[in-house]
Amino acid sequence: MENTSCKLHLYLHSGIPVLTLEGEWNEGIQQQLAEAINYLLLTAHFEVVINLAKAHRLPLLDLAWWHAFETLGERLAAHYGRLEVVGNREHVRIASALRRQRLQWALTEEEAICHLRGRSQCGQSVVVRAHLMTPDNERGFQPV
Repeated sequence: MENTSCKLHLYLHSGIPVLTLEGEWNEGIQQQLAEAINYLLLTAHFEVVINLAKAHRLPLLDLAWWHAFETLGERLAAHYGRLEVVGNREHVRIASALRRQRLQWALTEEEAICHLRGRSQCGQSVVVRAHLMTPDNERGFQPV
């Protein structure tokens, strides 16, 4: 799923869908994330990881940006699900400073998966690259 400067990848990590952003953040990617979460909800995936570790120029000081992420988490929580966000130490520090702690943060995907699985220690995990959806320029995301 490409945008002009940011790519959105979807794959399974130990059975949990992971949305990974790569490249420079832009406004269009926020809409793609919302569409991807909609698709995952429709396919009964209620625990999701969003990995921001490879994204650049995140608008970390924009409260509207934080609110959009919290809204994604609330949509999953409405189905008794959870959203875990992977970021670097700077992301977590800013989230704490802005008191945006309604999001669950992890420093690695493995840590996020452990949080969602309710495990205090992580063992080996399995990453499965699978095409769970494809972009359709006219109609958004479509099942494969």
